[in-house]
Amino acid sequence: MTASTRIDIDLTAPIVDYEPAPVATDAVVRAIARLRGLPGSGVESPVEYPLETPPPTAALMFADAALRRVLEVSDRRRPMAQLRPLVTPTLFDAMSSWPHHTRSDGTAALRRVRLRTAREQDGLPTAVEVFATFSRGPRLHAAAGRIEILGGRWQFVALQLG
Repeated sequence: MTASTRIDIDLTAPIVDYEPAPVATDAVVRAIARLRGLPGSGVESPVEYPLETPPPTAALMFADAALRRVLEVSDRRRPMAQLRPLVTPTLFDAMSSWPHHTRSDGTAALRRVRLRTAREQDGLPTAVEVFATFSRGPRLHAAAGRIEILGGRWQFVALQLG
């Protein structure tokens, strides 16, 4: 091949649109409104959902403090033994198998904690689902778990860090 010979190669190709365009005809909009039981659709929702019991403030305070300790343990800023009163023995054993190396991707910082009542007894929440986000370095991570009242105090019975 000589220097004067030029070969044109197309290095890009158009991407094929694989999703159909949305169709919003009046019939579709009315059908969706009927299914959702929206006002003015002529059909009201046949299912009434009871209001959720809000989680107690004590559960939120416990979840926030416990998650901060869990993140400090995962960063090796606290010893694992400090988690023992916050989690069930089975969960503590599972957490003890975490890798024992110093993290190089930054320190974890809890960002947001949300709770939802999972079970109640006599009108009082006894189990709460916990959803949280935390950052480590430039990345945002998620955590999910469940706390229950065991022996008169809140404890984590399940926890997943992502």
